[in-house]
Amino acid sequence: MSAAGWRRWMALIILLALTARLGAIFTLKRWDSATPGINRQLALGLLDNGSFTFREHGYFGPSSITTPPYPVVLAAIFRVFGPETPTAYFAALALNAIFGALCAAVIAKLVQRLTQHATLAVVAGLLVAVWPPQIFAATFAQPMALATLCVATTCLFWVRSLQNHSLLPWIGFSLAAALAALIEPPFLLVILLAAGITPFIRNWPADVRVRNMAVLLLACVLLLLPWIARNHAVHQQWLMTTTFWERVWAGANPNATGSDRLRLTPERHAAAKLLIETDDSSDLVRAPMMQIDPLSPAQRSALRDLPEAQRESLFRKWASEWLTVHGGVWLGQLPARLIKVWWIDYDHPMSRNPLALIPRSLAALLGLVGLLTAFRARLPIGFLTLVFIATLIFAGATVASVKQMVLIEPLQIAIACAGVAAIVRTRANRAAASSKLAEAAA
Repeated sequence: MSAAGWRRWMALIILLALTARLGAIFTLKRWDSATPGINRQLALGLLDNGSFTFREHGYFGPSSITTPPYPVVLAAIFRVFGPETPTAYFAALALNAIFGALCAAVIAKLVQRLTQHATLAVVAGLLVAVWPPQIFAATFAQPMALATLCVATTCLFWVRSLQNHSLLPWIGFSLAAALAALIEPPFLLVILLAAGITPFIRNWPADVRVRNMAVLLLACVLLLLPWIARNHAVHQQWLMTTTFWERVWAGANPNATGSDRLRLTPERHAAAKLLIETDDSSDLVRAPMMQIDPLSPAQRSALRDLPEAQRESLFRKWASEWLTVHGGVWLGQLPARLIKVWWIDYDHPMSRNPLALIPRSLAALLGLVGLLTAFRARLPIGFLTLVFIATLIFAGATVASVKQMVLIEPLQIAIACAGVAAIVRTRANRAAASSKLAEAAA
């Protein structure tokens, strides 16, 4: 494929992805129900008094319930378009659409770098552009689209750094990786794994390995250390967020299902469907859906008025006590946690929708087959594998969530296309070898 043809395809991928996401936003009128979650309160706090504060369980004070990038972006949008106005939420969702469109282009470039097969690279980009879960993820005023773009960009820069030893690609990798970890703290595990294998990458001379380690450390210091230091100042603990042990407890309690959701009984499924279909849901009795919902009155009383770091300690105590008695049950649920993060959270109400179930099943199956095929073909997929491993480790230690599935889905598509490229190349090589044998015999 010519350079001009490649640029045209990239432009088409971006345009198609942007159109699909904006179309979903308009079709669903998501500016009226953008579901910003915890980001809303944090953004309003930043807008009102410049403080990163949150109110929960009766306590209002400095918060580390999530990291600052997306609340800061949302606060900036609120300042320009007005707090919580439909215009502001549309702007936030349109920005998500742009992030999603760029992610589709990055995946196309990633596959092209992995396989040197332009046609399959275009196919990968087009698939991400129209993949229903990726489109739907952009219709929430949440950081999923931005985080997915950062993760995909990190993978692209890693592959470029393997093929090009110059400093610029590695700077891109280091900054993208640190930003991904700042948006999604579990990605810290990916950085640690990457730092662990960097000294042993044979593609790089010894001085390049040392330089890369130093640049990665510097990027983490610049982007991550200020936030961690702030958390130590307000919580007296070195941490990224104050939700890790709550996530551990969500997988280590009597109601644990392997995800942050309770078991999806027919009653809960009906209640969720009614909540979605009803325009005015203010009078509806909301059925418990999340692991946090069935807390006993005594547990809620214990959490009342506690700062976030102290609540984390309490969740750690509850999880440890439950694991001491039911460790075997927790281990028995490990396959469910891994299946839910690689495939789909079947206890989520949306999991029964064909637009979620069919593409997620395809991505999980083809991603697994592609991973095995790409390994056999010795494609440079080491870092993508690290992302998968880190995701599975974190879900195995805590719980699976829809956000984790959204993050790795474009990489599953990329790996599937890389596997197809490996099969095509193997067959072409066999055909060429057979042709040479036939010519020799003649």
